[in-house]
Amino acid sequence: MLQNIPRRILTNRNHYLKISKRCVSVDLYNTDDQIRGKRLDQSVDLTSVKIGQTLEYPYEHTVSGEWRTKWQSCFFQQDRIQTSQNYCSKIHFKDVPLPFDLALFYASSMTHVEDSRDVWELRLTDACYNHPIFPGDTMQKTFQIKDVRDTADGKNIIVDINCKLIANGKTAFSVTKTMMYTKLTRKVEQDEYYTFNDLDSDGPLNNGYKSYLQKHFEKLPNTRSINPLTPGQLVLHNLQRPLGLSSSLELATLFRMVHPQLVNTARFDVSDLVLPGPVCVALTLSASAREFFEVIFQTVSSAMFVAKLNPMEPLGAVSYVTDVKRINHKLEEVSMVTIGIKNLDVVRMLESIDLPESLFTQVGNRPSFVINTIENKCPVLKNNVVCHLERKIIRMTPKTEPVFLL
Repeated sequence: MLQNIPRRILTNRNHYLKISKRCVSVDLYNTDDQIRGKRLDQSVDLTSVKIGQTLEYPYEHTVSGEWRTKWQSCFFQQDRIQTSQNYCSKIHFKDVPLPFDLALFYASSMTHVEDSRDVWELRLTDACYNHPIFPGDTMQKTFQIKDVRDTADGKNIIVDINCKLIANGKTAFSVTKTMMYTKLTRKVEQDEYYTFNDLDSDGPLNNGYKSYLQKHFEKLPNTRSINPLTPGQLVLHNLQRPLGLSSSLELATLFRMVHPQLVNTARFDVSDLVLPGPVCVALTLSASAREFFEVIFQTVSSAMFVAKLNPMEPLGAVSYVTDVKRINHKLEEVSMVTIGIKNLDVVRMLESIDLPESLFTQVGNRPSFVINTIENKCPVLKNNVVCHLERKIIRMTPKTEPVFLL
């Protein structure tokens, strides 16, 4: 019986022969040493960072005009300072600058974020476009720990990180990002922290972008804003759309956001993926863009995240005007609160419903207040408010004759 078995099988050390009474069978088993893979951890250990500590970020990127094209295919923008080369030439810009919300997302995106546990963005504060960013600029980033603390139950860590985007050596954008890292506790004693005086403080106050536009307002073309705005006015915005799965994955890759909750459809069902906080802000600003034409500059003093948003969920917005201030005969500054609302047809569902003014004026930085106010005073919004933004826009002053946006 053994004569019919190939010689190479009988003489191979890495295989053996199994013989039974009825027949001869050959089982091939690989006896090489086994090896098991191990994930390389490239995240920052937030259990031991100190206030004032700078996090190393070795990457840099040269941006192109295609970034703006991709962004504006996802987020509606009609203001000429972000769409027109001719307009920008008249105010002596070398090119069309990258949009505010694109710069916000780029400045706050973190490749080195902890990806082995849940990480939630709680809020963004003091988001300011310090200097315009143009295609061809090479971007670098710095991250500095502004504050870090345990949650009240001691089960999670909350960290405030000052994010700065550097374009060709100048601070182009700055924002403070607050995140919660679950199932972590601090290892550093309080007296080991740096003091707040060690923090770099040349952020939103050093704003060459805003100063330039206000100083050279006479160069701005005379076409003016369409809709007049008054304090106490509540605007229901008509535009509403989802980002979509494909665009969500593409933007996450372009901006180097690699957390599994954003991109990993092998681990998470598509319906369980979430959008980054700055993308929720961008969708909210996009929804309001048409009614507030023509905005030339804006800041977001606070963006608070109340609920998660999935790539397939449509987001709309409402805006409450808190103040209108005339800067000069061409420009006005409007303070407002804009709320991003998902899964509701905002115009049709809310045009016959009164919303509580406290939802816009008394919230502060408390998501619990938003949730409680909605449950008690406007249940139609329950589980649908994604983000709550406090912001200021500088736009052209309104004109009296009608103008149509085609």
